[in-house]
Amino acid sequence: MPAAGLIDYATLFGGFTSEVTAGLTAAMPIAVPIAAAILGVGIGFKVIKKFAK
Repeated sequence: MPAAGLIDYATLFGGFTSEVTAGLTAAMPIAVPIAAAILGVGIGFKVIKKFAK
């Protein structure tokens, strides 16, 4: 039990952090390939523009 007047943030946000972690873990298999594709297209455009001069 924390001292009087202090808030135990670990207990207060414990459930929230586990829910956020679970959500991010579920989204990663979808988000990583999309981000890689966007990055690849961006790099591809830069390379094509450089050689097209």
